[in-house]
Amino acid sequence: MKRRLFTPFGAIVMLLWSSTAFCLPSFNGDICYTVHVTQRKLAPADETFTGKLHVKKLNSKNCSVYLLAPQPDDGPAVFTGNCIIADKIYINMVETQVHTSEPWVDSEIMQVTLEPATLSGSFHQVSNDYNTSTGDTDHDYATGTFSKVDKSNCLNLP
Repeated sequence: MKRRLFTPFGAIVMLLWSSTAFCLPSFNGDICYTVHVTQRKLAPADETFTGKLHVKKLNSKNCSVYLLAPQPDDGPAVFTGNCIIADKIYINMVETQVHTSEPWVDSEIMQVTLEPATLSGSFHQVSNDYNTSTGDTDHDYATGTFSKVDKSNCLNLP
């Protein structure tokens, strides 16, 4: 007798074992976050900013993301990246910023890990900055929290 590859029971098991993305209908579109930096290099820090993360779900396990962080009196910080949706949501982003107030160009790489139930979690970031006038460089590390907040906090953000 020929065995069937898919049975109704097998289909149900496969659906249950598939990505948690089926449980994440809200992880698509514009999501408002507050980022709280708790450590910079080896020292405690207490810096907070709010941003709007734009998420485009590509399929049940992948998405693309971007965040534009306007800076008063300076060039914007532009974050782009992708995510993998598994037991947690893992987002990798790169960031660049060309400062208009001083001769620095910044670049960062950041990993954000979010809990699917709350869409909040933590981040780790490493940056390399270059002074276009002197050739000096600066390297930084930061970590902290990435917390989903109400969209009303992001009404005036791009």
